[in-house]
Formats: sequence, C-alpha cells, structure tokens
Amino acid sequence: GVNSQTDINFTNGHFQSVTVTADVTLRFALWPATLKYGKIRMSLTSDGPSRRVTWTTEAGGSIKYSADYPTNLDIASSSNPVMVDVFTVDGGAVVYIDYLGPFTP
Repeated sequence: GVNSQTDINFTNGHFQSVTVTADVTLRFALWPATLKYGKIRMSLTSDGPSRRVTWTTEAGGSIKYSADYPTNLDIASSSNPVMVDVFTVDGGAVVYIDYLGPFTP
C-alpha cells in the first residue's frame, strides 16, 4: 500500500491501481510531450479506514477537476474502488481529473 507521497507515472500504463494506507498526496509524472494526449484511469482503495487522497503534478502544473469531483476525496473501502480518469494534452502543465465515483456490486 501507499502511505506517503508517491509518483503516478504515465509510463507505468493507462490503468493504475493504488491502495492507500494513510492520507496521501499522489503526484502525476512523466506525461507524454505537449500536443500528445495522455490518460490514466486510477482505481483507488483503502486498507479499511477512510483515507484522504490529494493530487499534485510534476513541475508545478495545475489541476482542474470535473463538476462531480467531491470537495474531499476520501477512500473508505478495500473492496469497492473509487475510479478517476486523469488526462492532459500539454505534457502535464494542466492535468484534468474526472471523478467517476465508487464502483460497488
């Protein structure tokens, strides 16, 4: 599990799953070059207790959130992941996060 600031590298694939074991900041890194579309679908679970996830991006880029994105992204399930899509078209200068929500049986 992840319990401290961790890089989420685009080069690790278009789907990445993270289990958080503490409140953490996840940092997006290694995006494709400007004018190339890069997208990562994130699956987030916790080790049981509610854990808060915040985001940052390399080189001080900005993050923009979809209208459905919650005020606080708290992950509270080890079996029902919260999904977000994260994408950029300018090498990570602006990263967009689209909240898809929890997936349950």
